[in-house]
Parts: sequence; C-alpha cells; structure tokens
Amino acid sequence: MKESDDLAALSRLWQSKVSEPAPQLAKLTKKYRRQFVLMAINIILETSILCGAGYFFAQSLLGSSSLYMQLWLGFVSSWGLVTYILINRSRWKSIRLLNTRSVNASLTEQINLVRQEIVRWRLSFIATLIFMAVWVILFVARSIFNEQELITTAQVVVTETILMLALVLFKWREYLSKQVLKKISE
Repeated sequence: MKESDDLAALSRLWQSKVSEPAPQLAKLTKKYRRQFVLMAINIILETSILCGAGYFFAQSLLGSSSLYMQLWLGFVSSWGLVTYILINRSRWKSIRLLNTRSVNASLTEQINLVRQEIVRWRLSFIATLIFMAVWVILFVARSIFNEQELITTAQVVVTETILMLALVLFKWREYLSKQVLKKISE
C-alpha cells in the first residue's frame, strides 16, 4: 500500500506542475512574413542604388571630375558593394530559412532567423560608422587643400546628424533583436 501512495503523490506532484507558456511562434511567423517582403524590396532598391553609384563612379573616371569626387565616388561604390554583399548574404540565409516552412514549428529555425537579423543590424551599424568616418576625413581633406566648395559645413553637419540617428536606430534594433533572441531561447 505504501508504494501506491508514493505513486499517487508523485502523480499529483507531476500534474500540479505549472506548464510554461510556449513562445508565440505565430506572432514571430507573421513578423517574418513581413520581413520577407521588406528584404525583397531592400534587395531591389539597394541593387539599383549600387548600380547608380557605379555608373556615377565610371562617369567621374571618364569625365573631368576632381580627384576628390573620384575618391568619394570610388569609396561609395566599393563600400556599397561590400556592404551589399555582406548584408544580402545574411538576407539570403533568412529567406532560405523562411522558405523551409519548418520555421512555423521549429524554435531552432526561429532562433536562427533572429540571429541573422542581429547580424544585419550589426553590419549596418559598422558600415554606417565607416561611411561617417570617411565622409568626415574627405571633407576635412578637401577643406585643408581649399578645393572648390561643393557642399557647405551646414550640409555636412546635417548629414552627420542623420547618420548618427541611423547609428542609434541600428543599435536599438540590434538590442531589440537580442531581447527577442533571449526571450525565445529561454
């Protein structure tokens, strides 16, 4: 009789355990459907911008543009190409994960999607930081050599402010993605 009482007590203990709520996979799935559309739009938009920057760089080399303009357009073209390749590599990984259809049921796939999102925010932050640094260096170099003013100091300040706001946005979005990752990893 003692053994059956122990089993009954164990059974009650097991049944009384509070179950933990499952992660809201449906909410995350909806988020990633939207993200899929945005990634496709970004790929198309960034490809056209990259082609435009490359075209202007080629025109500056063939035309009689200043050395400053050639350096700037060369940097923007190469910076854009490297950033484009790195970020789109992460996007394609996410798109492949989204197309597997197991993402709806697999927490591991959800975690991988969030990790790819964090990678993209981090890359965007670093790329913008590099862009800002080169922008300032070329502006200062142009000012030192008294080259013809193409842009005013006020325009540089406005541009740098916008880029700094972008940096804050990228860090904030990375932080939010890390919070999501922490939540679904638990």
